[in-house]
Amino acid sequence: MDGIIGLFEKVTTSPQELNSAGEFLPAFLVLLGAALLLCIPAAVLSKILLERDKLGTATRLSLAIGRTAVLLGAMAVSDAVGLVLLDRAPHWTAVLPHCTFAALAGVCGLLEYRSVSEELKQMRRYVEAAKRPAA
Repeated sequence: MDGIIGLFEKVTTSPQELNSAGEFLPAFLVLLGAALLLCIPAAVLSKILLERDKLGTATRLSLAIGRTAVLLGAMAVSDAVGLVLLDRAPHWTAVLPHCTFAALAGVCGLLEYRSVSEELKQMRRYVEAAKRPAA
């Protein structure tokens, strides 16, 4: 367990230059694993914050997942920017796992946004159809 925690500390505080996929993969998987541990409480908190809206449960869940993905992606980008600004990243490949994770989280957020958008369009169609007088 100390190996995983030590690798997480190294990736987030003083990453080394990555020269191969064999070096990239463990760093990316550590970031992904930490994000998966953080995403459950973050999504639950986001869903609780959305409870006051009168949206359907599936919509609230999609919004919570999308917000969580965007939040975790922003955290990865801010960590990468901080490492670059503090001159802790020796090469651009040192922050590549952060950028890859942020891109993956962004895609997940966009997919959830598209899902919610399609659901709202469908609801509007139902409402418009219900408002039309019967012929």
